[in-house]
Amino acid sequence: MKNFSWIFILALSLSYPILADKNEHETPDTRHPVSPKESCTVEALTRNCEVFSEDAPLSIDLPDGTIIPNHAARGKLRSTSPEEAAEEAIEQRKNNIKFMKELFAKKAKWQAETLAWLKKINKDNKLFSETFENYLAAHMNGAVNDIFDERPTGMVFLPWPPDKEGADVETVPSREALAKLKEILGKEFETFDSLTLEAERLAKSHAQPARTSKTDKIEKMESDNRSRIGKRLDHGKALFAKVQGAMEKKLLNGRKYEELSDHEKSLIDRIKSVTFNYTEDPGSCSGIPNAFYRKNDHSINVCTGFLLDPDASLTLLLGHELAHAIDPCTSQFPLLNAKKDNFLKWVDTANNVFNADARAKPEFLPLFRYLDSGFGRLGKDHLISYPLALDFGQDAVDFLANHPDKPSLETKAPGIPASEYPFKSVIECLGDEKHDFKSTKTAVHDDSLARVRKYRKEFLGIDDPASEKRIVEVLKKHPECGVGGSHSEMGEAFADWMGADILADLMDSTPLKKFEDRLAPFASFAQWACEELARGKGRQEKTDSDVLRNYVADRAASFDPHPPSGKRLERVILQNPKLRKILGCGETKLYCT
Repeated sequence: MKNFSWIFILALSLSYPILADKNEHETPDTRHPVSPKESCTVEALTRNCEVFSEDAPLSIDLPDGTIIPNHAARGKLRSTSPEEAAEEAIEQRKNNIKFMKELFAKKAKWQAETLAWLKKINKDNKLFSETFENYLAAHMNGAVNDIFDERPTGMVFLPWPPDKEGADVETVPSREALAKLKEILGKEFETFDSLTLEAERLAKSHAQPARTSKTDKIEKMESDNRSRIGKRLDHGKALFAKVQGAMEKKLLNGRKYEELSDHEKSLIDRIKSVTFNYTEDPGSCSGIPNAFYRKNDHSINVCTGFLLDPDASLTLLLGHELAHAIDPCTSQFPLLNAKKDNFLKWVDTANNVFNADARAKPEFLPLFRYLDSGFGRLGKDHLISYPLALDFGQDAVDFLANHPDKPSLETKAPGIPASEYPFKSVIECLGDEKHDFKSTKTAVHDDSLARVRKYRKEFLGIDDPASEKRIVEVLKKHPECGVGGSHSEMGEAFADWMGADILADLMDSTPLKKFEDRLAPFASFAQWACEELARGKGRQEKTDSDVLRNYVADRAASFDPHPPSGKRLERVILQNPKLRKILGCGETKLYCT
């Protein structure tokens, strides 16, 4: 989903700070109200993006305790000016000097106590040699700490063995040193362990970072975030279940499951079987929180930071991601159940390698490895909507699905040919000239194929009409899947269309009058649209390098399967008749059915 891919390039906040001081928050309606009839554009929803500027409040607080976060302002809050950086450097130097004085004092005290303990133990029991005792006394700052360093795989320098007088210093594995010392010290080993761990703790301690005028404010906001998120974890799961139920109801359209076509049943089965997970994956959640549908295990994954958003906004995002489980590309391929117990029959579990039966089918080993990685991560049966046949071949999938003794794949929902997709009319509408979402049309493929043919012939010495025919066949076989040197925006456009429909079904039909109430359902999309506009207005083109750099970035964005957020919002989401009625925007002729 667009809202969750281009955001990775933004250097914004690591979490969602909450507006701390009420005097910083000015209710937008007190400044310049907007007519409801004007509220179906990005400009009107955001007051020309004013509410999402760097100088606007950090968030708009809503009565239910949720917020509309302003990521641009949060990024500015966390940024540091040259003057602030200089002040931090001076403060940090003071902290370092104070810290080192305290650390030296703590180390001296620890060394004295440890050495006294060693001498007392050895005097009373003669457990190890004086050579060993003297070496530790001379190298207290390193040797005792290193004995347990990187346990159990580290190396230490010690007189060895420890009970031999005059023993040479040798490199000893930590595992061996621990075992020997445990044997020698017996019941005293526990004390030695605690002393060593204290040395390790001291060695790893660092000076606290410099505190700036922002520090206390940021820490308080982050604490508020964690508290609010913790209270909404169950609520988020319940909201997903509600969205899931609403989408199933939409697909049923007043009919019973038994009355549906096989293709419609496939869509229902996919929606009902999607699982919901929270994630804190750094790659997805370290900046603006992310949410995504994962084909590898047929799951929706949501960064917990999203739980601060208004329910309406979260509903739209969840509906969008859930729709990807039945979008025009995903639905072309079967939903498969990977069965762990049957798969393990192909593995020599004692040696963690594939057994002779699996190795006898080398052409299928890539699929074996893919499934093995999935079981290694999940450790149980799981659903897969990933196009396995596209990557590993239909023969490999059929072999594992139809094996009489070890069927590791089971079809839970069949694939749907693109020509028979239940929402085909919606896809065709979204690709017309009024909506203008890119589709993998024949003309695009023809142009791409011509360029590939020329490159192969002139630079690779390949002139193979049969291969080119195969390319055309594959492109036609899997439309809207973003193959062939171009891309399709249909997956995202359809998910927006479906998400907007689910949002409209779950929203109260009472017309929205307040600015915040109108913005809340579309806050994420509107903010992403404003971020795009800000990047356009703020770009520098003073040098030729600036021009080329921007060209490369814009070219990459034009090949992104995620359309511009403003286009998605205005041409799809805000065209939903129910949402327009709630917003007071009047009728539209752009809604796709």
